[in-house]
Amino acid sequence: MDDVEAESNFPSVQGNVCVYKGRWMYEVTLGSIGVQQHGWFTDACRFTDEEGVGDSPNSYAYDGNRVKRWSASRANYGQPWSVSDVIGCCIDCDNREILFFRNGTPMGVAFSGIRTGPGVAYYPGISLSRAERAQLNFGAFPFRYPIEGFLPLQQPTPADATVQCKYLLGCFRKLVSLQVSGVVGVDEAVIMGAHISEFLSPFIDTPSIVAEVVYPLVLEYITTQQLAQYFALAAVVFAEHEFRGLVHQLVAYVTFRARTTLLAAMKVEGPAGMSCLVPYRAAHCLLACPEIADVVRTDTQAPLWIEGLLALKQQNSLDLQSLLPVVWWPNTKEAVCSQAKMEEHLSVLQGTLGALWDVQQRIAQVLLEEGMYLPWLQTLLAKDVQYDRAVTPAGLTEISILVNFFFITVALVADFIALSHDQLPLTVFYDQTTPDMPRVGGLYGSLLKETPPPPEHATAAAPAEARRALSLVQCVVALYHIAMTRRFKHVAKNTHAQATVIQRLNTANERERARASGALRSSSPPLSGTVMLRDEAVDLVRLCQFHKQILFGKARQEALHKVMCFSVRILLRACTQDPLFSYLPEWYVEAAIDSFHALRKMDPPYPLLSEEHRPSTEELISFLCKHFADTRIKHPDTKDLLLQSLTLLILHPEYRGVFDRNPAANESLLPNLIPLFDQQFWVPATKIIFRLWKGKGFAQSSTEEGLPNIQASLARCAQQDGVTFSTFLNKVFNNLNGTLSELGVAMNEEKQQIQARRPPPDVENTQRKVAVLFELSVALARILEIISTEVPETFVCNELNMARLCELVLFVLTRTTVGTDSSYFHDVCDIHRSTPLPLNAAFLLSPVVGLCCRLHEYAGRRQQQQRFATVLASATGFTVEPFEFLARFDWAQALRSYIENPALMDLATFAQFVTELRLSNERMAAEAAQAEQKGGEDSEMSEDDLCSICCVAPIDTRFTPCGHTSCHRCIQRHLLNNTTCFFCKAPVLAMERLSVQDTNNPQ
Repeated sequence: MDDVEAESNFPSVQGNVCVYKGRWMYEVTLGSIGVQQHGWFTDACRFTDEEGVGDSPNSYAYDGNRVKRWSASRANYGQPWSVSDVIGCCIDCDNREILFFRNGTPMGVAFSGIRTGPGVAYYPGISLSRAERAQLNFGAFPFRYPIEGFLPLQQPTPADATVQCKYLLGCFRKLVSLQVSGVVGVDEAVIMGAHISEFLSPFIDTPSIVAEVVYPLVLEYITTQQLAQYFALAAVVFAEHEFRGLVHQLVAYVTFRARTTLLAAMKVEGPAGMSCLVPYRAAHCLLACPEIADVVRTDTQAPLWIEGLLALKQQNSLDLQSLLPVVWWPNTKEAVCSQAKMEEHLSVLQGTLGALWDVQQRIAQVLLEEGMYLPWLQTLLAKDVQYDRAVTPAGLTEISILVNFFFITVALVADFIALSHDQLPLTVFYDQTTPDMPRVGGLYGSLLKETPPPPEHATAAAPAEARRALSLVQCVVALYHIAMTRRFKHVAKNTHAQATVIQRLNTANERERARASGALRSSSPPLSGTVMLRDEAVDLVRLCQFHKQILFGKARQEALHKVMCFSVRILLRACTQDPLFSYLPEWYVEAAIDSFHALRKMDPPYPLLSEEHRPSTEELISFLCKHFADTRIKHPDTKDLLLQSLTLLILHPEYRGVFDRNPAANESLLPNLIPLFDQQFWVPATKIIFRLWKGKGFAQSSTEEGLPNIQASLARCAQQDGVTFSTFLNKVFNNLNGTLSELGVAMNEEKQQIQARRPPPDVENTQRKVAVLFELSVALARILEIISTEVPETFVCNELNMARLCELVLFVLTRTTVGTDSSYFHDVCDIHRSTPLPLNAAFLLSPVVGLCCRLHEYAGRRQQQQRFATVLASATGFTVEPFEFLARFDWAQALRSYIENPALMDLATFAQFVTELRLSNERMAAEAAQAEQKGGEDSEMSEDDLCSICCVAPIDTRFTPCGHTSCHRCIQRHLLNNTTCFFCKAPVLAMERLSVQDTNNPQ
């Protein structure tokens, strides 16, 4: 067989033999599934780097990637192909037809009426895109799927030579048996074997002899212990090149038989199905022979052989149909579905896959012991790591094949992973990895310059066994990154598509039943495509069930959990050592986090919170809480992964209690979250804090489980690091102001787009933007309510914070409750009621009510403090109407469809607060009237005495050293975000409060 791989744009491989009459064929075994064109051409065809077989009127080809036939023009034809499919390319010159077969299954006549006659002959040929691979068999080996009536292009070995070789190899076998039984000594066996080899030498490495004579002999030896002795003697009596040729052809043929075996054929129960595993068992026995292993180790084709033996053939929709002819899904009423039959087929498939994985595991173990598995895998991953490139190059290993390699490799190091993680010499992370992995602290070259490894690392020598185990673990982590993460996303996408299609099918069926019963008006248009929806649902159910067997079987779940545990414990060991943690490959973080979520989302979920597995889950949560904000982690995607995991787990009811009882979460979670508000990750940090207090606050669900231990740590953060907490509060104010402003702009934009009848995609994009900004505004407002609940003195005891809070409350209410500014808000909320992204004003208003109640209660408990109602009533732009609107708002009705049992007990407190607001407002109005009646120049303040920034408060502060002045509140707020003067941009080093005389005589 000839292996070909395209190294240029679109090269063509042409046969050197032609046919002009009769019926002929050749086979192509696919090494990849990209664009390839297989077929026949005449000598009038001219190939270029852009045109190949099938691209001219003088050639004919089939392309299973695009499922078309080609001959100058294209047309739909055939079936989609998969890796390791065998394509039979047949030509019938007598009937002027060209046909193609996929794994022995006819795909029909592709071309009829082809040109024949004098001067017309057809050559075999294929064309491939760059990096595509295929294996051609013109007849040197027996065809995998011979087609009756069609002859091979390459003539096989003469029959008399085949008979002679069978006889001689039989004699050789008897000689080995006599040697094993002790009848013949070693020297005598070598002498007699040498005589036999003289007659066998001309044919021993001939492909057809290997396939028809040697391979059956190997199969007879599988159940005996004599195969090693057989090849040990053959290695002595044959010349080195003859023996190497024999081994090359034999292993190539065994691998070819194994990789082209169909799962559907293995699925047959009884001896017929088990016989399909014979090539794998033969490969295992052959590789266990030292003489064969020595030859394979140095053969250039060995990587392809190993890949073929350990791969799991990818299945397309037609293959899955043969594996699962009957499917079922919950609540289906389709007549073609049967739960019992599907479970029966799944049981057989599970047994088939188990038997295949068992023999593949034994092959991998032999390869590992012979020193071939690890170098092969490292070379493979060095190529496939290119999946991370922006444009994925062609020729990479299929993801489905890499998934199988992942589980095989996990099994090889399973015991070591389970027991010896603490014995691994982590100092090896200071070295270059294979494949090269990005590090937690950045690029490896930069780390060597910025934080070089300690000197003692150069003299530390890890045991060879530990190094090999860690190298395998590195490969496991790399395979997880390259293959498993992509496969889980693919499965999630298919699962979502399955649910969507089934829902559409159910809707179509209900409508059809309503039409049949007369409940639907006859004028209603029929819902077309029901049959198409049913076929699509069946295909998706097959695909999802197959993935479930591949990824989520019990043994596979255990393997994933081992990888998760091992990765987490490596992370916990490394994070305590500097600069080692910076050198740790960041794919360990991904493997730990992503495998945990994969196990959590399995159907049914893996018991991560059981007594057996709970410790590893708590270790993962401890790492998350301590290191999601670790400054040693440089890559933003890794930080984002940690933050997203925290967000998901805190929202999950089963894990909220685990967080609250976790010491690391109580000590580190909020102290690490609060500084993030001063960085680019403030949005996920906002969502996490919002979810930590989910169920606590005004109009929140009273059925949500609280997190009292974590919530109590907020007050400790304020007490222990007041500067950081003040910065956090300032950022909350700034972010909420900015988000509300953007929300208003986006709402206006949406309203204008609808009025202008803009295209639906534009409107939908704006609606998504509005929904995101609204959700973020609600979360930030809830954080202010949380602070007013847990640390109310932050506002009550700080004049600036109180003033900013009052401004923000008025800003929200004037735009969402009553008045002309609120009209667009209510209009957009009405528009969103008919969309999948509804906006409920109660979500944004309820935090305002909650924080008003909390500060009102706090001031009531401490009479000496300023009252929030008094400060709010004196704020610029205050009116009591928005608060009266909130007091009479129907909260129960607004929240009925969104929150179960909302906590509305604070409405009585809020009513008292509104009453106090009204009284304060009336009192201040009366005082203002009295002051106006008193009149006089003494009661008026000169414009020169007013702050030029706010134009309301008097000047009372001078800046040092520049000497400019303003009111104290304006400069205090300005210095929260900027350290320079308003006017001259000089640094402000200090502030001096001015007396009345100084105010009248400023510098």
